Amino acid sequence: MIGKVNMKKLNSKETKQVLLQILVFFDEFCKKNNLRYTLAYGTLLGAARHEGFIPWDDDIDVEMPLSDYRKCLSILEKQPISSRYQLHSMNTELKYNEKYYYPFAKLEDSQTQIHIFKTHDIGGAFIDIFPMTPLPRNEKLWYFYNKKARLLKIMISGIDGTNRSKFRNSVSYLEGKIFNYRSIRNSLWNLATKYETHNSSSYLVDGTWHDYKDKNFSLKNGLILIILYYSKVTIYL
Repeated sequence: MIGKVNMKKLNSKETKQVLLQILVFFDEFCKKNNLRYTLAYGTLLGAARHEGFIPWDDDIDVEMPLSDYRKCLSILEKQPISSRYQLHSMNTELKYNEKYYYPFAKLEDSQTQIHIFKTHDIGGAFIDIFPMTPLPRNEKLWYFYNKKARLLKIMISGIDGTNRSKFRNSVSYLEGKIFNYRSIRNSLWNLATKYETHNSSSYLVDGTWHDYKDKNFSLKNGLILIILYYSKVTIYL
């Protein structure tokens, strides 16, 4: 995301209000275009347990089936630069003259500005949009898929921003000098969508960013999707 002039700087409370406005816009967009999505991660937990944000959380994550995600991007990426809500993705680097490190998309309110910790992002409040991608059905393929995905995520998250320890910051600096972030990002996207033809698979995850360690997720366990109503926003599955 890119920095702009004349943007309103937001505090934490204002950021949450703007994030909800982005979510309402996204919800209306999905209804209009017959797209499915669900809240995810801390956003889903906050909606279920707190009827809003988790007190210490200040972002919004949504997930979409991969086919819906692709359609979403194909429409929103065509929004003019002057639009208030702008989609940033792997395909919009030239459009916004920016370095975009992630294999998933972000929907940004271009009229705002927030402070983003531990990454190189500069710009407005945004929600993360993750595609739900199939896992390999074979146990051995799953094992190597997970190991490679975790390595790529560590590498790209290291290049993009500042980590907690001085040692890791030094390693990240070297990674940035040795590896091109685009090649790592694209490799992660290609890996996440490698099994896209497995439409019959019961195992869908956000393969573009979040990892699933052996103790937390295995091919023996499915994912539970919950239909929720977030304020006045209907969540589609």
